[in-house]
Amino acid sequence: MRKQGYEVKQGKQISFRAAEQNRFTRMKTLGAEYTEIAVAEKIKLQQSQSNSIKKSITSFIDIEQKKKDGKGAAYEQWAKIFNVKQAANTVNFLTENNIDYQKLEQKIQYRTKQFNEISSQLKQKEKQIKEVLELKTNIIYYARTIDIYKQYQKAKDKQKFKKEYNEDIIKYEKAKVFFEKTNQKRLPKVKELQQQYQNLLAEKQQLYQQYTTAKKEMLEYQTAKQNMDKLLQTEQKKLEKDQEI
Repeated sequence: MRKQGYEVKQGKQISFRAAEQNRFTRMKTLGAEYTEIAVAEKIKLQQSQSNSIKKSITSFIDIEQKKKDGKGAAYEQWAKIFNVKQAANTVNFLTENNIDYQKLEQKIQYRTKQFNEISSQLKQKEKQIKEVLELKTNIIYYARTIDIYKQYQKAKDKQKFKKEYNEDIIKYEKAKVFFEKTNQKRLPKVKELQQQYQNLLAEKQQLYQQYTTAKKEMLEYQTAKQNMDKLLQTEQKKLEKDQEI
């Protein structure tokens, strides 16, 4: 907790206080799983587990909303346990990454920026792949229909010829328009385009792996902050209620 920027007070009961809090929070007020003995058992259990296994962070369940939606007492009890586990996962995540609450927003901004940059690169790569495929398709159409189009130009009865070879003529004309639109002064070989396509696919796959990792990390930090905010809000409401009494 100290590593996360909390002030910890040890007496008969362990309590902690965030920088923005006026009063200390006793751990036992967070539930039976947060007594000193329960926390010590959790730490002992976690230390015995493989460091390579990391629990994912999930947002807290809005129990009050679920009750309004018709969920019963059994679900409410399960949801409370679930939220306690997610609170522990959140604290563990912050501890493992050596991040205190005050630095969470910075981390979120950094991870979001990183995700957006990779996402932009991925979209650009997909655009390049699309362009290569379009060029390849039009070159193939052009090669297959150029002779027919030359015959069409020489035909005395163009209307009759076009009626018979209309599909090929349309493909040729579309290909010519595409070449002019994309400023294709020299048409590459289909084999060259196929190699370029394969290279782009490999680059896209690498980017997608980076994209998946960046997205996961961004969501983890966002969820961690949401959970911590809710924990602090819950504590603040308890303090306000105590003051009213």
